[in-house]
Amino acid sequence: MRFSPNPFGLVTLAAIGVMSFASSASALSAQQTVEKEVRVIGSDGTETFQRRSIENAVPGDRIIYSLNLINDNNDIVNDLTLVMPVPAETLYIEGTADKPGTKVLYSADGGVSYRPRSELEFQDAQGFTRPARSEDITHIQWTMLEPVAVGARDTLSFSASIK
Repeated sequence: MRFSPNPFGLVTLAAIGVMSFASSASALSAQQTVEKEVRVIGSDGTETFQRRSIENAVPGDRIIYSLNLINDNNDIVNDLTLVMPVPAETLYIEGTADKPGTKVLYSADGGVSYRPRSELEFQDAQGFTRPARSEDITHIQWTMLEPVAVGARDTLSFSASIK
């Protein structure tokens, strides 16, 4: 696997926390990309948003963290589960990790446990528990619901804003 450093200096998605398989999938490859969403105003005044390489980022900028996968194994991969950390310098943007064909779970305890977003709780330093907020999410876990075919490519991603 190749993981690219973030050019604006933040520690971002330096590693995948977990990658597990039910079958032996030693040749599955993944490459991380980190992009910034920028607003572009056309000559006719229309506004669009585009993904661009990050040259700099400031608080409030929307960053897209993607993991591009390819099954370059000789067999299908069953029960593929992948985890990406949410960088501490960012705030997860709700709903951006949702992907058809996957079961998405979240962690608010550093990746120790995972729950559906609606059930996710956060325990504060005093031991009190409350529903987790976006800023509490530390990791996102995707489980592919179908086998990953030989040669198949896919992308998992989420967006976050710089704190």
